[in-house]
Amino acid sequence: MATWFRASYGALGAVLVGLGVSLFAAPNTVAAIWPWPLTPLTARAIGAWLAGIGAVVVGATAEGDHRRGVPAAGAAVVLAGLVIVAVARYSDQVRWDRGQGEILLAVALVLALGGAYVLTRAAAPKGARRDVEG
Repeated sequence: MATWFRASYGALGAVLVGLGVSLFAAPNTVAAIWPWPLTPLTARAIGAWLAGIGAVVVGATAEGDHRRGVPAAGAAVVLAGLVIVAVARYSDQVRWDRGQGEILLAVALVLALGGAYVLTRAAAPKGARRDVEG
């Protein structure tokens, strides 16, 4: 994987881990930034899920191998797609006034694009997979 991709996608994974751990550890405090109301139980469930997804993204970028990142990339694309569908379906429940909905959609889009990048690079013929550093 290219250095720029590993750094940026790995940073996204680290942010997801941090947010997930925060939601799990302090659900009443951190849930206020979430785009829709959360109970302490749902905040912890989402926190555990975010920490897991973030850890997989960090692990895949640390590994740096497109082919070995395919399972994580596929999951990222599907997950991001489901988040986007859920936000579209339940948009009346999302807090749009403070930008939280837009931030969630942006993170989902970046997660999907990063996953799609890994999938396309892994599927490229061996000679065409040469990454340019920087």
